[in-house]
Amino acid sequence: RLMFAHLSRLRKIKINEALPDALAQIAGAMSAGSTFSVAMQVLVDESSGPLSQEFSLLLREQRIGARLEDALDNLAERVQTEEMDLVVSAALIAHDVGGNLAEILHSLADTIRRKLEMEGKVQSLTAQGRLQGHVVTALPFMILGVLTLIEPDATLPIFNTLLGWIFLS
Repeated sequence: RLMFAHLSRLRKIKINEALPDALAQIAGAMSAGSTFSVAMQVLVDESSGPLSQEFSLLLREQRIGARLEDALDNLAERVQTEEMDLVVSAALIAHDVGGNLAEILHSLADTIRRKLEMEGKVQSLTAQGRLQGHVVTALPFMILGVLTLIEPDATLPIFNTLLGWIFLS
């Protein structure tokens, strides 16, 4: 279960990292005169990875008769990231209200790119604090292990007596 959660998180990260470039490519194709579906098909044909798989599934849903709104909602439900929710919302609003979807996707790609850049900066700035937290958490166990090896007569009562068990819990 933990492995699946980890793989799911990695997949979402890969999708989010590829999303700005994919949106820029779709916006460029739409600016050149393609429709949204054709632009997504070009993206699927020219790229690989989890984002391409998700857009391919969206296109397949449309081919079997699903409405664009339903296929986009299914995409957002499968991916479940804030960035994809923004993309789906923008596409649905542009589809309902009208407007230049290519321009919207282009600005959304820039916004997502800046957001991911800021998240990366926050991760790098907090890395030292997170590492210190791991070290401070593990330090008592490491000290107990070393003391057990060096002076077993002094530390074994921690594991063998009622008072030691109380201290450990």
